Amino acid sequence: MRLFRSLPVVAVALAAQAALAPQAVAQGTVNLTLTGPTFTGTNTTLGSNPVGPFTLQRNSPTSSFQAFSLDFDGAQTIGMTWTARSVSIATLATSQTDFDAFVKSLGTTVGGATVGSTTTIGGTFTTANTAVWMQRLRAAAQLTSGFGASPTTGWDDTQYAIWSLFSGSMPASDNNPTNAILMRDNAMTFASTNPNNFGSWRVLIDDRAYNTAYSGSLNRAFITTSTAVVPEPSTYALMATGLVALGVAARRRRRRHSPPTAVDEAVGEGA
Repeated sequence: MRLFRSLPVVAVALAAQAALAPQAVAQGTVNLTLTGPTFTGTNTTLGSNPVGPFTLQRNSPTSSFQAFSLDFDGAQTIGMTWTARSVSIATLATSQTDFDAFVKSLGTTVGGATVGSTTTIGGTFTTANTAVWMQRLRAAAQLTSGFGASPTTGWDDTQYAIWSLFSGSMPASDNNPTNAILMRDNAMTFASTNPNNFGSWRVLIDDRAYNTAYSGSLNRAFITTSTAVVPEPSTYALMATGLVALGVAARRRRRRHSPPTAVDEAVGEGA
């Protein structure tokens, strides 16, 4: 009977623990809202473009996480809501449908993409082309580590390096584009010698890019680690409720099983 009485408490605790655990941006379709760049102020723009991590909200179930922009000339309206497909880097190398949609989401036509104004990489789904795209995505993931916990004067170089991996034209206001390109090339070398790194990272592709007939503007393409999700405040409240319930149950158990005190014995004798 004691076991059954404790089940509701255990259920609450387990539910809180599950809700608080990092929630992956699962493979498949996800509804998103761009709530804004994570940081604003000094060193957080490149021209008129925000740099560094962006905060995205997954709308169902609600949770927030950070992602990084791959395409500087995409839409960047704060508060925009769209449907995206979350696809791992590794999957893009094996799925022509996802690969073609990703290339299209960058504003390029499938069949060729000019990168960094000097390098052209193929946009058709071939072994050679997908290998280069995967290397660039791994390099982008590596470069995101350069943003750190707060903005620095090097953030514009880091973002420039990421955008130059995928964009043919670039903002003209980077303080040190030579350094940015060096960062990009070093990241590409790292991605080449560490091909198994970052394969679980996910690319968020505008769902409209999967419609081959769609020719309108597309929202930004983002990259994110698969577990970069921050629980909502309500999740912490649920966890607190579970912990309080466990504390109350433990206190009651101690009272039931503790030996009688002198006062208890005296009351019993008087009775």
